[in-house]
Amino acid sequence: MNGQGAIHDAIFWEMLDQTSVRQGPWKLVLNGRLFENGDPVDDVYLVNLDEDMAEQHNLRDAHPDRVEALMSMALSWRAELEAHWNAHFEERMRGPMIFPD
Repeated sequence: MNGQGAIHDAIFWEMLDQTSVRQGPWKLVLNGRLFENGDPVDDVYLVNLDEDMAEQHNLRDAHPDRVEALMSMALSWRAELEAHWNAHFEERMRGPMIFPD
């Protein structure tokens, strides 16, 4: 970084039905696993990575307002992603794969 702060307010990612968001030290995972090949975790898992890098403690009950805010962000992002997919790519996936020369 160049000392001007973060480029993005939050970062989002998804895999299958898992949706995650990271904002500052907070990470929210919905319907997923905390790391690849890990055991399933609660449907809603909140962690403060500054205080718990190993992601051992689910803080969702201690920070319901944070969960609500991050969940709203994550679900909005996921809806935008799905809408973009449906508008631009879904139809192409139904037909034959055509590759330009």
